[in-house]
Amino acid sequence: MLGRLCGSLKFQIVALAVVAALAAAFGSVTAALAVSQDALRARLLDGERQDRQRTAALLSTKLETLRDTLQGLSQQIPAGRWGDAEALGRLLLGQTALHAQFDTLFVANPQGRILARMAGGRLTPDLPNIGDRAYFRAAMAGDQAVVSEPLQSRISREPIVVLALPVVDGNGAHLGVIGGVLKLQGNSLFSQPLTQAGGPVRDLVITRSGQVLSHSDVHRVLGHARDEPGLATAYARWQADGAPIDTDGQATFSDAHLVSQAGIPLSDWLLVRVLPDTLALAPLAAAQRTARTAALVAGALAALLAGLVAWRAVGPIGQLRDRALRMLDDRREAEAAWPTMRGELGEMSDAFQRLIRLRHEQHLEMQAVLDQADVGLALARDGHFRHVSVRFGELFGLRPEQVVGQPLHLLRGTDEPGLPFVHQGPLDTEQRLCRDDGSVFWARLRARPIGDGQAPEAPQATIWVVADVTAERTQRDRLHWDASHDGLTGLLNRSGFEAQLLKACQTRPASDCLLLADLDRFKAVNDSSGHAAGDALLRGVAQLLRSAVTPGDSVARLGGDEFALLLSGCTPQAAHARAEALRAAVAAYTLDWDGRRHTVGISIGIADLQDRTIDQALRDADAACYAAKRAGRNQVAMA
Repeated sequence: MLGRLCGSLKFQIVALAVVAALAAAFGSVTAALAVSQDALRARLLDGERQDRQRTAALLSTKLETLRDTLQGLSQQIPAGRWGDAEALGRLLLGQTALHAQFDTLFVANPQGRILARMAGGRLTPDLPNIGDRAYFRAAMAGDQAVVSEPLQSRISREPIVVLALPVVDGNGAHLGVIGGVLKLQGNSLFSQPLTQAGGPVRDLVITRSGQVLSHSDVHRVLGHARDEPGLATAYARWQADGAPIDTDGQATFSDAHLVSQAGIPLSDWLLVRVLPDTLALAPLAAAQRTARTAALVAGALAALLAGLVAWRAVGPIGQLRDRALRMLDDRREAEAAWPTMRGELGEMSDAFQRLIRLRHEQHLEMQAVLDQADVGLALARDGHFRHVSVRFGELFGLRPEQVVGQPLHLLRGTDEPGLPFVHQGPLDTEQRLCRDDGSVFWARLRARPIGDGQAPEAPQATIWVVADVTAERTQRDRLHWDASHDGLTGLLNRSGFEAQLLKACQTRPASDCLLLADLDRFKAVNDSSGHAAGDALLRGVAQLLRSAVTPGDSVARLGGDEFALLLSGCTPQAAHARAEALRAAVAAYTLDWDGRRHTVGISIGIADLQDRTIDQALRDADAACYAAKRAGRNQVAMA
């Protein structure tokens, strides 16, 4: 139903109007969205780049403030007080402003021994030596503040960074180092303006080596940037560029995320923000949905109007279609009046009527030709019979009208239902087919496609020719059987047996054996009771041989009283045992004829087929048979 609707001209015209309206609406919206999307993405990247740059500058300002605070503290310490630990402790206790800025403050001498240390607003007796710390050595080697790499506190075991300021006297000599310790988890340096844990936006501060100093999720502190979701590709690219700490902001879309970054001045740190691109582009997505909804509404209204106008204009096409279909479905309506139309539709109506009359005439002519043929003829198209001769129906026990319109598989073979009638290409074969009453006959089937069959809307037609060849087939099979079998015993003859032997030798069996047998004292039966008795005895022995073989074996009468057996899958030892059993059965066989009782013996020679040709096998088995006769007859001998 849907296929017929979509294929109608009325539907196509209306659909064309609808599609044109929708395409115009969506095309303009799509073009506008494409331009706006590129512009919005560019503005989004630029905004993220500038925001990271401003935030990095703010963090740099906080570092400057901390450095200046330590600088101010160093100026309060007279040069002569650097050896007085008690005086330095009192000085640290008095720096209440610094207590809120640093988690720990300390003063160390040039050898790295901490002279005074304050934590949590109190002096602590824990005074470790920091002379081995890299930041201490770097501070003692210069005159500028040094920011350490992430460390683990030797006292609290927490992750920290240290801001170390060298103190130098007027002569340039180093008096020691003043340092402030910042805990990486929960410190005031990174807590603002970076985002907090729990949201999709993640702010990170990482070192040049990729170690995480600050993260929206505190559990990620001291992790590595490469493990951050959405950051792996951008981080790898930054490392490949030499890991520059560039204070100019950068932003890019990578791994389904928007990644922006900027270097923090006064440090070897990089500020990074990672957020899903779905969140970053949410305004664009909302704008696209709104625009598409508006386009859909406008397009639907335009399509509705166009469809109504087109439907009214093409109404007569439907009348013409309905009349043509009704005429084709019911031939009694062929003479019914056609709708009166003007213009092209009127001309189309006249053409339909002329075409129908011509088709009817051609059908009658074709049927007359088909019915004159002595063989069954049929024309099939699209998997169904369209024209059928009387003879074709008779072959299957049906009337022609019972076949017309039926699918091809209505006529079935005995082995494979529906085959070969579903065949698509040329065909010339013989097949056993079933009649409607269940009887079977041999048919000669020939099929020839007509037309190119390339277009799906014009399925390829096929002409079928069917002839009953049951009698010819029976005669041919009988001739073939006579050519390969012995008429007296029904066993294979010499030519038939040699064909089986050739096949066995070509396959090079591992365990096939040839037996040649010759009856003993057979001539006496012919001489005493005549050839009719001899023939009866040969038939009796043939029956014994036939009953002694298994499926896959072959047994033959080569001529006179000479027989042969081909035992398949039989080792020489097994062949000898079977030959002995056969010899005993023949020796026990008796023929009662005209009051006489006749018995014979049998001498059997055996040769296995491995590594032997036909001639070699026959020669060796024959030699073994004669050896059995020379040994006293009624014996079995191996080649």
